[in-house]
Amino acid sequence: MPVDKQVIQRYKILDKCFRSAEGMTYLELLDTLEDNGIKVDKRTIQNDMVVFGCEYGAVFEPELKRGRERLFRYSDTNQSIFAKRLSEEEKGIISRIVEKLRVHDDIPHYQWMIYILDGLVNLEDYEDIGRHIEFQNNLSLAGSDLFSTLMEACMNEYAISFSYKPYKAPAVIKFVFPYLLKQYNDRWFLIAKDYEAQKLFIYALDRVVEDTIKKVPAMEYEEPDWKYLDNSLSNLVGISGAFNDENDERTPIADVRIRVSRSRIPYIETKPILQWQEIENEDNEAGTSILSLPGIRINKELESLILSFGPDVEVIEPVSLRERIKAKLGYTIKHYD
Repeated sequence: MPVDKQVIQRYKILDKCFRSAEGMTYLELLDTLEDNGIKVDKRTIQNDMVVFGCEYGAVFEPELKRGRERLFRYSDTNQSIFAKRLSEEEKGIISRIVEKLRVHDDIPHYQWMIYILDGLVNLEDYEDIGRHIEFQNNLSLAGSDLFSTLMEACMNEYAISFSYKPYKAPAVIKFVFPYLLKQYNDRWFLIAKDYEAQKLFIYALDRVVEDTIKKVPAMEYEEPDWKYLDNSLSNLVGISGAFNDENDERTPIADVRIRVSRSRIPYIETKPILQWQEIENEDNEAGTSILSLPGIRINKELESLILSFGPDVEVIEPVSLRERIKAKLGYTIKHYD
């Protein structure tokens, strides 16, 4: 399979055209490619057909015409150069992966993977799922191309170093034990233990300087405390302050109570802020409810979320959070005075 992304895209379009029952002329093939943003000449298509036949075993209908014009399609319109048959061993490996993923089949990302892998094993004729589903992703985000390199380090458990450039400070070399990649607000973060500080830190991928990630074999890998790591990430919105002390005044952990309007409650019920949140209806004409968030870390992401609800919410406790939200609303109003 070619590596170049444009070539792969061209092959996918042509492969679909060659599976059409009627077949298509050279001009129709060229027009279809151009409609998809790919402009090539007739010779390119001829060369692609040679590749399809020689490398993928595609067989074309030899004498298919519309009037005097030659039409091109596969002899078997059910075939595809992307439908590579798997060996029994490969099927077995994929089937075992699918069974493990089924534990998480209530999560859309895993449902998508299960669907694709099941299709590979069963060799079903399904359309490119990319046409029918789109996950939130910022393809132009700096650092996104580092994902696979960092994922490999996490999975294979080895220490790495990289140059890290904060927004308002010079770049520094970090030596870390990588544990987890976490996505939030369309950005990716690496959670790792800093070798020098001996603490867990969160590094934004867009601040890791490209081409500076190196394996450090001399550093013996240190396993994480997964229970502590999971607990620290489960009681907060976003990532800020995840590994701070629970009494850290910048990001303290507290029991938060918020009054929520009737119109906003269904949204919060179907998209919980915390897994263990509690909602209690108030006995009043307004039909409001009290949202309880026990043991949540108060950070900038939580404040931003509360502010995003606008007049539909009112922070009741703790008083410190109520005053911070009130102050931010006051600053915002001043901009419009």
